[in-house]
Amino acid sequence: MTRQRPAATSRRHGPPGSPPVVRFAPSPTGFLHVGNIRAALFNWLYARRHGGTFILRLDDTDVARGRPEFEAGIERDLLWLGLDWARQEKQSDRLVHYDGARDRLIASGRLYPCYETPEELDFRRKRLLAQGRPPVYDRAALKLSDADRARPSGLGRKGRALFHPLRLALTGQGKEPEMARLLPLIGRARATERLLGRQA
Repeated sequence: MTRQRPAATSRRHGPPGSPPVVRFAPSPTGFLHVGNIRAALFNWLYARRHGGTFILRLDDTDVARGRPEFEAGIERDLLWLGLDWARQEKQSDRLVHYDGARDRLIASGRLYPCYETPEELDFRRKRLLAQGRPPVYDRAALKLSDADRARPSGLGRKGRALFHPLRLALTGQGKEPEMARLLPLIGRARATERLLGRQA
């Protein structure tokens, strides 16, 4: 059985004092566990107490592990617990918005690919941890020239275009130390095409 992380968020729309809108956002990659149910129950009770809205928003962007039967199981289990929702949403319905944001970051030079293999990145991470240092990406991809990026060797060890994690350049300068974090890999194929200079 796959465990999920608890996922719940509370927010208010409109002026202070307006009814809250809260959500429970499980990932349909496994069955609910007590942590999920606790988050759902607290948000459901909060919405009921303050005359707010409780939303079930399925975080269904993990296409490799997500399954329709897990979605149905989440709905069934919540209803069995007596936790109903005002509306249901899916994170995947917002992919077009994420694609637009991704494209703007790529166009501004703030989102870039790294060309290392997963094994190389794992080796670097373990080496840094063994040295007692945080496992922060060294931004080697920013030091590549356009010619380096155009070489087949820059597209993967077997000469094919591998999709590597996109990195976020937080300052956009590449000089001062900063944390470069992974973004959710949304719209992989289109991002790869754009970053490799081909028409999506």
